[in-house]
Amino acid sequence: MTAPAGLPNHPSARVSLAGRWDAWLRGAEDALAGGAPELAVELPANWWLRGIDHAGLATFAREIEVDGALAGRRLRLRFGGVDYRCRAWLDGSELGSHEGYFEPFWFDLPPLAAGTHRLVVEVDSPNEPWGTVWHMHKTLIKGVLGHHDARPGNGWSRDGQARNSGGIWGPVTLEAWPGPVIVDELLVRATPAGDGAEVELVANLASVPGAPPVATASLTLQGPRDAALAFDTLRRRTRRPAQRPPTHR
Repeated sequence: MTAPAGLPNHPSARVSLAGRWDAWLRGAEDALAGGAPELAVELPANWWLRGIDHAGLATFAREIEVDGALAGRRLRLRFGGVDYRCRAWLDGSELGSHEGYFEPFWFDLPPLAAGTHRLVVEVDSPNEPWGTVWHMHKTLIKGVLGHHDARPGNGWSRDGQARNSGGIWGPVTLEAWPGPVIVDELLVRATPAGDGAEVELVANLASVPGAPPVATASLTLQGPRDAALAFDTLRRRTRRPAQRPPTHR
């Protein structure tokens, strides 16, 4: 299997893991033991869209080539979305787990040596039992992207879970932290106010262990045609960046 080429030695180096992954339509035991795969699948995608009619456990694995742009740096393995539950391992060590169709999530990694590393991801997207759970007591939150009960009429029928939507459907990337503190998430809200607007920015920060307790942020606002915008008041509230636990829900 061909691993993606590394990026140039740039402070925000990022490698996409899109492409062909080995796959098993069962749990991760064989993949972790280095067993032969059942098939190869192009990811990201829901497995039905790759011609796989399956529900329950499936496992995906691929090699990651860490070059000079990433070696020795603090890394983040980022998933754009997995349907529905997953566990992940790197070089046989478990990274953590996640549950939920829509939420992006990530695992922070220690510095890796240059060379080839192996990522294994076990995905569980079961069908819920008819009559007792499906359809009046569903526990799996789905229903968009043309899958499951978003299909016309299928939210109430015995066939509503046909063409199971499981899989690694969002982008997967390996990223190098550009410094000891990074912006995890950024939300911008703009509210009209007279001739101008009130703009609120909410940023969640993460830091490496031992990072300084104070971080400096800079803000640049630009208007149409790159015209500089003036602002009357800038209010800020800060708190020490906190680590996000490795297991998300």
